[in-house]
Amino acid sequence: MEGKLPEEIPVLRAFLRRLVVGCPSLEVDDLQQQTMNRALQFQHRYDATRPLRPWLHTVAFRVFLDARAKSKADPLPMSEGSHLPESPNHVAPPTQEEVDALLAQLPDPQGEILRRFHLQDQSVGEIGVALKLPNGTVKSHLHRARQTLARDANVEAWL
Repeated sequence: MEGKLPEEIPVLRAFLRRLVVGCPSLEVDDLQQQTMNRALQFQHRYDATRPLRPWLHTVAFRVFLDARAKSKADPLPMSEGSHLPESPNHVAPPTQEEVDALLAQLPDPQGEILRRFHLQDQSVGEIGVALKLPNGTVKSHLHRARQTLARDANVEAWL
């Protein structure tokens, strides 16, 4: 297993980046390191006859859940009236009106699929059933919608 771990790093990092989107206090580098440490620590539990990636993603997900729980349990102490400094690249999150306007620009069913996936937390399978579309088609529409929105520089900062 140890020889296969370095090959999995790019895919693992992409997986962790998707997980930390809503958790600004978590760092992908830290989670990756903790995942690799835990994978090596518990490598005796890995069944070498099975693919490594799903097992490693399970380890990464558990590391993420542990880190998220810890970050929620240890809030930053803040005195009354204090605030965190904004980063130089800070962009205010979009208003609901801005989100609605952007989604309205997307062709059907891209806007609906993007709204269901990101705003209503529906899975690809749930969206496919609701809209009577194959999962691959749902994924394609999600990809195209994200590409369309990413062309707007302001949207890139929100993503």
